[in-house]
Amino acid sequence: MPLPCPAAGRKDPCGLAPACVNFARLLADDEKRLGQRARLGKGQVMRGMHGRVWKYFGMALSGARAVAAWVGTWGDSAVTDFSREKALLAQGLGPVCGIDEAGRGPLCGPVVAACVVLNAARLPDGIADSKRLSEAARERLAEEIRACARVGVGLAAAAEIDAQNIHHATLLAMRRAFDALPGERPAMALVDGKFAPELPCAAEAVVKGDDLVLSIAAASIIAKVERDRIMKELDARYPLYGLARHKGYPTKAHIAALQEHGPCPEHRRSFAPVREACRVHGA
Repeated sequence: MPLPCPAAGRKDPCGLAPACVNFARLLADDEKRLGQRARLGKGQVMRGMHGRVWKYFGMALSGARAVAAWVGTWGDSAVTDFSREKALLAQGLGPVCGIDEAGRGPLCGPVVAACVVLNAARLPDGIADSKRLSEAARERLAEEIRACARVGVGLAAAAEIDAQNIHHATLLAMRRAFDALPGERPAMALVDGKFAPELPCAAEAVVKGDDLVLSIAAASIIAKVERDRIMKELDARYPLYGLARHKGYPTKAHIAALQEHGPCPEHRRSFAPVREACRVHGA
């Protein structure tokens, strides 16, 4: 069954026409060469086939990359908006909060979560998934969100991540963010991802919620900015690792520093690269 094309009706919607035409020409050219092969020695035929195979392989690889890039744009039409919150408010399920986290993947530092209740009458422009924004844009938007919305922040430390695993520690940070929210408690929580923490209100997990739900996107910005601030503070305490640059993620520089110096107290010892550094350094 053919895949639906988001650019149906346009000329060469996936941008593969040049590759397809060249591939067809090569095939036709080979058809012409079939009659010539009887006059070539076996070695010449094999060398010729080898070259053609690699040429086809290169073209197929280029085509695959183009298709991947094209398919990757299908999700770009997703709109981060306030429509889900509006629908819930219209049903009397308000206030509505969005919850998201930052820092599941790093080797060092806490996982940080934020809970945000936006003011429908004062929605800052430019809110989007924090991963799509520059650091400067995140910091500006975090200030705007805090100025017109209710915000709670919670975290789970590296020791808690090691004790409970990152999944449960993330849910713990989310619950703490919810509990830290000032004012009236939400009646409904929209949580990014596949899982929601246990909350004293209704909750819905929304896959790719930070791309779709404005309140979750706002929470992603708050959580990311708060965690970056914490990592800069940790960098001042533990300057050997470059934490202010990579924020604790497993970059080559971070792995090399771990191998050379061993872990600091804020490293997650349950994560494999840190566990290995502990073994080497006896930490």
